Amino acid sequence: MDFGGLGFLRLSQKFEAAGHSSVWITYGDQVARLRGHGCDVEQAGDLNRLRLMPMPHIDDIAKNPAVHDGRVASLRRVMERIAQHRPDMVFIDRLLVGAGLAVAQLDLPYAAMGTPGGYWRFFPDPAQGHLNIHPWPEPVQEYHDLGERLKDELGWQKGRLDSGWLRSPYLNAQFLPTRFYAHVNDPASISIHNHTSPALAPNVRRIGVSFGNQGSTEHLLRLTEALIANIPEGNGVSLFLGNHPDLHAHFHSVSRGKDVELHQWIEFNTVMPGLSSFLFLGGVGTIWHCLQNGVPMIVAPGFIGDQLENARRIAALGLGAHMAEDQPCEDIAAIVQRVTMDADIRNRLAEAREPASFSHTMDSFFELICDLTR
Repeated sequence: MDFGGLGFLRLSQKFEAAGHSSVWITYGDQVARLRGHGCDVEQAGDLNRLRLMPMPHIDDIAKNPAVHDGRVASLRRVMERIAQHRPDMVFIDRLLVGAGLAVAQLDLPYAAMGTPGGYWRFFPDPAQGHLNIHPWPEPVQEYHDLGERLKDELGWQKGRLDSGWLRSPYLNAQFLPTRFYAHVNDPASISIHNHTSPALAPNVRRIGVSFGNQGSTEHLLRLTEALIANIPEGNGVSLFLGNHPDLHAHFHSVSRGKDVELHQWIEFNTVMPGLSSFLFLGGVGTIWHCLQNGVPMIVAPGFIGDQLENARRIAALGLGAHMAEDQPCEDIAAIVQRVTMDADIRNRLAEAREPASFSHTMDSFFELICDLTR
């Protein structure tokens, strides 16, 4: 149960190449995309109700019982769907917190994907629309209370909720270097090396900017405008705007006469080797692509999920810079130049991509899964 990230997709392909069968349960745009990769896909809109973000407080349930009843019904249907397949192992995206209850009720081993495990708690900021998640030192009581209520209403006895991200007692797997989550201590956590040798593009002088598909883009918009107004000499800018027609029209106007390229959806690995630095919201998938291609990062977090946490970790590990909201936008050109020219950052990026920076290879992860299912 996942949205088809690159690491997850390669893992599925590895299982099938070894003679195992796999089925994807997902929803939305990912259905067609995964089928395009030849995957066996089932569409299940019920999964959307298993994303417990933000935390549904007990008081909220009383105010809106229909939403809660829909979540209970979705949990039951998801469990029944999983049971029909009788899987040996279930892989679940970290966001699908409720799914952990369903697989636990079926006594199935499962891996939480995209997370180092541990406990994570949301800190909403309604005034600014922020919805940040950060590590927490202990089980989150609000999730525990919700989990017990759900189990009681479903007549289930097994499993528990204790975190804003799914946490598995069996295995929590992610695709960033081990030290990226060194501050999260979970004995069931592993990091998987999923990198190949990057394509070399020496002396590149283009700055990439991505607006992603979630999170607030207002700060990034202002930074990008300031960058275009003062592009470092000899550099160009490539904007990746996704499905944002208003942004495309805006930047088409403000970039006239400048060395600025506008793109919609594009496979990052096809363009990353031609970039000297990358300004983005802080999504974990983009971090992986920057590591793969040795591209220094500047993060202006969109304040949803782990974007703020990721920005802080990138700065702390010396892999790039964190552009805080209170930092003047006019500083962006100088910061891009500094990050781009910093040889120490590039050395740390190269080290972070090496197999020694991870606990497992894809092969050893495969063996670990085989051991869990014997």
